Amino acid sequence: MENTIWYAILGIIGYIMIRCTYKKTDLRQYIALYIFTMGLAFFMEYFVLILFDAYAYHPKVFGDNWFDNTVGSSMSQALFIPSLLLLIITFQLKLRRILFILFGVFLIEEFFTWINIYEHYWWKSWYTFIILFISIYVLKMWRNLLKKPFSFTRFLTMYMAITTCMQGLTIISQAFFRTHYYTVGWFTELSRDSVAFNTAYWMIYSLLLAAIVLYCFSFLACSILLVGDLSINVILEGAGVLHINQFWHPAMLGICLLLVLLMMKRLEAYLFCRILK
Repeated sequence: MENTIWYAILGIIGYIMIRCTYKKTDLRQYIALYIFTMGLAFFMEYFVLILFDAYAYHPKVFGDNWFDNTVGSSMSQALFIPSLLLLIITFQLKLRRILFILFGVFLIEEFFTWINIYEHYWWKSWYTFIILFISIYVLKMWRNLLKKPFSFTRFLTMYMAITTCMQGLTIISQAFFRTHYYTVGWFTELSRDSVAFNTAYWMIYSLLLAAIVLYCFSFLACSILLVGDLSINVILEGAGVLHINQFWHPAMLGICLLLVLLMMKRLEAYLFCRILK
């Protein structure tokens, strides 16, 4: 329980930073930039955490280490880190203050390792410092692109929104409700194998979904997508890759996907069709 409290505090700090910053800028631009930041963080986590096992989070929410990792990663990479970076950018902090804040993040990471709620394998805290420092300048560039977004800017923003949303929803359904899981033989740990494939699957699939949302969203396109998605799930289940709980059904995955696409179409209209366009 003590571990969980520390991660909850991290999330609360992230929430406070969001409250302090989103009113200081255009809300649509803030949301678009936050989505892009979170997407980058998730991509980094996929390679560093899941594939190369650089470190481990220990919030002690689940007994399974890899589902526990996803909870810690969510507090850090979906809330604390994006809100911190956007605070730095929104208030246009000078280099000295930026270095001071990043050193604070370094100390937090070291403190978490010291009290054994976060563990380094081959990672070093100063790696985080350098990556965050570089990220600030990448996000400043992306913020400028969002002011007059090109087709690529819109596509990548919506892609990040869809892939992070679908990754999050499917991992939550696997961890909390045991709806389904994947076995592809990439790793010996069942949960790591499932999380790794699930993340890669939605990273690739979301390219198509973003294109549908932006360029050909219609009843026909959604109908074809639903049939195609059901077919893919049936094939994966037949191949022994996808395993579905008895109270779940492959069609339910497709229905959830359509609901997310409807939300993403509304988000795209809100972000780009009225202000940023």
